[in-house]
Amino acid sequence: QGEEASLYRTHLVLLGVHEKVNNMPYDSDARKIPGFISDMHKKKILVIASIPEYWWYHWTGSSLGTIQQFVGRGIDGFEIINSAPKALDFPPAYKREIIALCQTHDLPMTGISDNHGWGYTTAAWNAIRIPHWREMDPDQLEAAIISHLKEGGFEAVEVLERARYDPEKWYGEIIAPLVDFGILWRSLQPIQAVSWVSWIWLF
Repeated sequence: QGEEASLYRTHLVLLGVHEKVNNMPYDSDARKIPGFISDMHKKKILVIASIPEYWWYHWTGSSLGTIQQFVGRGIDGFEIINSAPKALDFPPAYKREIIALCQTHDLPMTGISDNHGWGYTTAAWNAIRIPHWREMDPDQLEAAIISHLKEGGFEAVEVLERARYDPEKWYGEIIAPLVDFGILWRSLQPIQAVSWVSWIWLF
């Protein structure tokens, strides 16, 4: 079980939540974020930094702090992709920086479905190896996942991202339609490819 807590220009995903979390005492000032993380840890709740908020408000030095300071505050991991439209523009260079940060500090990364992404389609999945998970009830499985995230660090989760083209240069924007068409074509099943070719030939 989990929820996303909205604090001052900061969203934090809480995993292993079994009670109502009152965000109001922490929501007025960024200086209260470390206290919030500490209080969640006392309840054995994992805290994951959410995008786009850490990208928009914490990337470079400001009164809100930086992503590096999130690590010092005890953050348990970072979202690396989020299917919400406003988060899909997270620059590839920044994504690589988060991967390096998590690897350096042995923190897990997560991919988020955030169900208002591309229509009904998610952009990411999380792959985790939990031995004998089919034999567990929901409470046992949750405990196993939380333990795996705590102990597994950077290797705990394999984030699977939907294939898409993220141009980093101006000319990439020009060729993006062709590249995206190629990615879409590559994903077709054989019968779909035959159908496409048939209709294109017909017209």
